[in-house]
Amino acid sequence: MEAPDLKTPPKAPQLDIEFPDINLPTDFGGAFVNAPSPGQSSQLIPLVRINPQYPRAELLSGVEGFVKVRFTVNEDGTVSKPSVVESRPPRVFDRAALNAIKKWKFKAKVVNGVAVKQDGVQVIDFKIN
Repeated sequence: MEAPDLKTPPKAPQLDIEFPDINLPTDFGGAFVNAPSPGQSSQLIPLVRINPQYPRAELLSGVEGFVKVRFTVNEDGTVSKPSVVESRPPRVFDRAALNAIKKWKFKAKVVNGVAVKQDGVQVIDFKIN
């Protein structure tokens, strides 16, 4: 049996393939992942979500609702200045929602390679499973 010639590289077949010219606009500002909806300036991406503690009395009586919270996401992704925008039923779940959102962590918004603060709004639902 003859030893293979290791000094000469193997010949690759010549393929005549015509590749289509694809010219798509590229937007690296978030167009592909979690793009903002029309009229919205940015999209918050939560990395850590802490569920709120359901108030005991409301849990036992079957009360459900929601709290809409406005807050600032700092350069390090932590939350500051949370405040209640709206809640149903009013004031019932506010404290639990504010305590929870303070523990959340978000992906920081980056502009020109630098992390910046951004404002956000989050609705926290209180539903009994």
